[in-house]
Amino acid sequence: MTLSGHRRAHGLTPAVPTLATALKKEGYQTGLCGKWHLGLREECRPNRNGFDEFFGFLSGCVDYYSHIHYWGMAGAFSGGKYSLFEGGIRVPAIVRWPARIPAGQTVHEPCAAMDFFPTALRAAGGDPGAYALDGLDILPRLTGGASMHPRDLYWELDDQVAIRRGDYKLVINGRLGENDAPRVPVFFANLAGDPGEHVNLAEDLPDRAGEMLRAALEWRAKADANFRDKFAKQFGEAP
Repeated sequence: MTLSGHRRAHGLTPAVPTLATALKKEGYQTGLCGKWHLGLREECRPNRNGFDEFFGFLSGCVDYYSHIHYWGMAGAFSGGKYSLFEGGIRVPAIVRWPARIPAGQTVHEPCAAMDFFPTALRAAGGDPGAYALDGLDILPRLTGGASMHPRDLYWELDDQVAIRRGDYKLVINGRLGENDAPRVPVFFANLAGDPGEHVNLAEDLPDRAGEMLRAALEWRAKADANFRDKFAKQFGEAP
């Protein structure tokens, strides 16, 4: 079943390793059930990117529930789908491995989806060091409570860019929804006291905000250059 939905994406190609391709090298069989949303071209589909079996949708917003709740907001958090405010990117995660991970613990440090690749690969006996990954292996934190090294987290979506450094977060051109105009050019918040991102501290803390603004713009420039140099030609885009 491969209903394509109505959205398009450049797509993932076999040139980029996935967790599935990495696990296959460790002797695992792989399968995916659900939404792919990583490209519609034949070379971008799950079975060309490490999955032995696939049952689901190639794109998104194809079911009744998604159409009804597509534009829903996220409770106390600002923003929703297509927003880089917390309502668009903050989600809970539940990890269960009775043999290794103690039950009942809460991890307060922010993690990201990119951490699942190295973490799951390490748990399966593989070597995350064999790949160029942005994520971290958080298995030591989950299994033994080891401290996580501080790091900046970045997001981008169209002209939106966000950076989180500790409890501070800065959003450039942040929108509350897909068709909304930016709230302000730069929004700076302390999530420890304002998780809903209601108070803009950009003028109150100009030095800290300016430092994170520069870091976010530098990261975005590197990300754009990486796409331009390595992937743009695959999609018929001018470098």
